Amino acid sequence: MAFWKQLGLLLWKNFTLRIRQPLRLLIELVWPLCLFLILVAVKTRPDLEVFKPECHYDGKAMPSAGLFPFIQTYACTFDNKCHQTVTEDELRGQVDSFNRSLISILIDDIEKVLANNTQRTEIYNIIEDFENLQIIFNKIMNGTSQGEIKLGNLLVNPDKLREQIANQSINLSEESLDLLLNGSISFQKIITNYNLSTGFFDMVARLNESELRESICQEKLLTRWFDFSDPNTANVLDEQLCNLTAVQFQELYDDFMEEYNSSYVYNELRNFYIQNIGKDPNFDLTTIETVQRLSQDITNLDSFQFILDDIQRIQTDLRSGNNTNTSMSENIGLLLCGRKRFNFSIGGGNGNGNSSSPLLNTKPLDPEEKAKSEREYKDSTPFCRNLYMSFENNPVWKFLKPFILGVIPYSPDTPRVREIIKLANRTFLDVSLLINLADDWAGFSPSLYRFLNDDINGLRWFVKSTWCERFEEGSILPTSLGFLDGLLGNLLTTQSRIPKGSCARIGQFISNDADNSGYDWRDALNNTDELIKELKQYMQVITMYILI
Repeated sequence: MAFWKQLGLLLWKNFTLRIRQPLRLLIELVWPLCLFLILVAVKTRPDLEVFKPECHYDGKAMPSAGLFPFIQTYACTFDNKCHQTVTEDELRGQVDSFNRSLISILIDDIEKVLANNTQRTEIYNIIEDFENLQIIFNKIMNGTSQGEIKLGNLLVNPDKLREQIANQSINLSEESLDLLLNGSISFQKIITNYNLSTGFFDMVARLNESELRESICQEKLLTRWFDFSDPNTANVLDEQLCNLTAVQFQELYDDFMEEYNSSYVYNELRNFYIQNIGKDPNFDLTTIETVQRLSQDITNLDSFQFILDDIQRIQTDLRSGNNTNTSMSENIGLLLCGRKRFNFSIGGGNGNGNSSSPLLNTKPLDPEEKAKSEREYKDSTPFCRNLYMSFENNPVWKFLKPFILGVIPYSPDTPRVREIIKLANRTFLDVSLLINLADDWAGFSPSLYRFLNDDINGLRWFVKSTWCERFEEGSILPTSLGFLDGLLGNLLTTQSRIPKGSCARIGQFISNDADNSGYDWRDALNNTDELIKELKQYMQVITMYILI
């Protein structure tokens, strides 16, 4: 009863108070209603609405995706730009945002080529033979080569040739014929007596029976191609060959071609190789097919032209002489990210969906803080120490510092937990391997320079010749040189042509000319040294320790 009595008294009091104070009652009714109407007006005014777009960020690969995707995504998206639309790599399992970068395409193409009908052992054998051919080339040039290739050794039956010449009454003495058959091919004379660009190869390309006679008589072909035991007798041989009638010279030419065997050429070249290297060559006719298949696999890649275009663009930028940090950053961006925008700097998205604003608002360190930082980073390299100290008062650095210079505390110390920590730290161990790779490159670079400078003169000689151009055209041998068709067969077909312009590009790149205005191997080596040196400095910034 007391409850209801008290409730009645309270209600009577409130109603009596409102009746006696009508103004207060009005205010209590109107004021909340006004506030409600104001809120309704604000919510219904379209000009007061501000639409903020969604913020989508580039996905970042985890260490489990592999070292290269992990470093690539973090380096290329370090500015953490805000996008208004959904990004592809934002979805789960997608980490290939930069699969159109030059280095990604290069890695994919190498995997395709090596996995497609081409065994690694064959490639190793080709490289080994190429190095050995460079050794033979150098021996020929300095006159220390061993062995010889005699013209008579290329014939099936020299005695039958002598009988045919005697039966046809060709005015060529037995002594001169013996001298001709015992003449050995002089590679040194061929290389030194002819213009490396066109002379020798052009002359061989146009040789037939009539051109051959003219070359022997007017250009002293025999003494410029062969070494004879008696040089004086060689002049007599020249005279006898030049005094032959056109019919007799044609018969002599036909007799030689009848006894010629292309397999003997390969055997003689093989023996010459063994005498100078001390082992059998890996090269044979099947190796040519392997090289052709490898070349065809490369040219058939969808990204082959894309790679050439990117290389040309990078070459132009590097050759312009603009070695500023911006230019280097753009080139690194093309190589690593497939774009020139490469914002590898401490910054963050501003959230407006348009751009990113830097957060590097670092205040100068006072003397006490500077001394503290120097003590903390005393074990770091000067580059890393200066970089750390420049970020010391940066809020982003305070967030990243535990990850870059931090530790991994774990417990309990059991074999299973230790195995998990080892897997977690594997990425950073791979980073240390990259640092070791940079150190190895510093020791390897001088050897590579000497090799490219001194040991590929044979390749320079070939790419400057017209025969390299004939490789591009798929017609290395003219129809008149039928005596070489048996050696090469039908290997050099239209399907096995190398890309047009490859000889000119390769020749320019490996050129040793001091006035070479194009991007050459020296520029590539210097830029690679600079790039690896810079990457090593940044890799040394990341140090990860494990704390028990």
